[in-house]
This record gives sequence, structure tokens and C-alpha cells, in this order.
Amino acid sequence: MKSIVFLKCRHGSLLRVSGMTLALLFGLSFHVQAQPTTYKYDPDAAASGFGLTYLSSQLAVNPCLEQDAWRDNDNATVSEYFETARNAWPSGTCDDAALRRLIPEVLYTRHLALAVTDRPLALKERINLDDRKLSKCRDLICVKTALPPMLDFYRNALEPTPKSYIVDLGVSVPVPLQIVRQLRRKPELKEEQSLCGDEPLEFDSFRLSPKATKIVTVWCAASGNATESPLWWFEPHKKGWKLLLHIGQVGMLEWLSSEHFGYPDLSTSIRINMGESLREIYAFDGAAYRLAATFNMQATDISGNRLAF
Repeated sequence: MKSIVFLKCRHGSLLRVSGMTLALLFGLSFHVQAQPTTYKYDPDAAASGFGLTYLSSQLAVNPCLEQDAWRDNDNATVSEYFETARNAWPSGTCDDAALRRLIPEVLYTRHLALAVTDRPLALKERINLDDRKLSKCRDLICVKTALPPMLDFYRNALEPTPKSYIVDLGVSVPVPLQIVRQLRRKPELKEEQSLCGDEPLEFDSFRLSPKATKIVTVWCAASGNATESPLWWFEPHKKGWKLLLHIGQVGMLEWLSSEHFGYPDLSTSIRINMGESLREIYAFDGAAYRLAATFNMQATDISGNRLAF
């Protein structure tokens, strides 16, 4: 049976295609208008940690959470978690009624934006910058001054880029047998073909952009209705081929709107269980794609939103 490959364009529909139709897909150009994002924030849900599964997640969005709200509230380790979360803020923060309302909304919106943005690396840098700013606050006035602009920024980050975009995967052509033989001898493939089990490797080619060099993509011809298959990309280099990208498991590959050195950032999603998935962001560093960030995507909370941590 041919492999199942998942591709997703920015804010577009998830495309599920078999290896047989992959060549046709790579010949398409996607022009997609960004769609607005809607979400619900329930301030009353903050008291219960928004119904998130893990204590670490609850405290990440509400460090002022009351310990009695947690089911194992008598556990000494749990008490330490609550104390650590509160100590990250100036003394008296959680005793201030205005901050008890504002902090959960800011942090909740932050993690919600991180789950939906198509520029996760840029947002992650902004979050790190905001955290450094908050860590310098020594009183409540500083916190109250810093938080409102952050909330406005995270709310804006929930909205997609107003302009449309084009994802041009170029025209796919069969990979010549000579090139297939060269790639099969590459150490990266010889050492890791065992990841495919008894399934053979499949080869195809495409362009990341109209002016880019042709990329050869290799994946396992896996069976089944869904695949989290290894994936390799190679591009011409001098007289041979160099490894451009390797992902151990890829169930869905998404082209993001951000880029590095002219190469689009990539996102892949791997399901952990029914309620969680792991989102990995790959960015080009000038030589090859490297893993740039990893996010835990958690199941919908009490308001029906999904958050990233």
C-alpha cells in the first residue's frame, strides 16, 4: 500500500494524500486567505485552572491558583509547586484582586496564541522577552504597568496575518534512478532504513519556492490509514547531495509563514495520546534544518480552547 502523507498549508486545510498522488500535489500552488481566529476566555474558569489536565499547566496560566482546587492538595510536592509558582511574582501579587483577574487572562491568552500562531518562533522570543521584563518587577505597580500591553500583544497574535500568501511547491518530477541509487548509499539513509521496517523507501522531488533548487524527499512506503513516518530531504551540493532535513516521525508537515535564510519554517505534529500532541518547529540555520522549538499541545480546556506549553 502507498504511504499516507499529511501536508498543511498555513491556516489552510489539512491535505491527506497517498504517495501515488504526491506528485500531483507537489505540482499545485496554494493561495490561501487567512481566516480569523475566534476564542473564548472565561474568567470564572481561572479558579479551576481552566480544567487543564496537569498541575504544571494550571499553574502556568494561573500562578495564583488556590491549592484547595487541586485534587492532591495535601501532597508535599504539590505544595512546593504552588509555592514556587507564587514566588515567581512580587510579594502580595496573589492578594491583589485586580492582579488575580489580570494575570490568568494574560498567561491564558499567551498559551492560546502559542497554539494557533503560524509564527511560533517569533512569539516564543516575545514571550521570553516579556518574562525577563516581569522578572525585574519588584512591586505590584510594576506588574500592573507591564501586563496590559502584553495582553494586547497576545490578543493581536491570535489574529492571522491580514494578507494572503502563496505556498508554491513547484512541479514534481520522478527522481531519476541514478539519483535514487546515489541517495540509497548516503549514510543517513543506510543507517536509518530500519525505521521503515519491511516497507521500501519512496522518492519524490519538489521545489520549496520557484527559484529554489530541486529537493528530493524520501519517506517510508508505510501501510495503514495514518502514518508517522521518518522523512528525509536532500538537496544538490557540489557533486553530490547533502541532507537538508530529517524528521524521525512526521504525521503532518506544515509550511509556516516565517522563514530563515529564505527557507520556510516547518512544523510537524505527532500525537502523544488522545488529548495531547507534540509540535516540533524546524528552522533553516544556513546549512540545514534544525529543531528550533518543541511545544506540548494539550487537549481542549473547559472553554473548548487548545493551549500550547
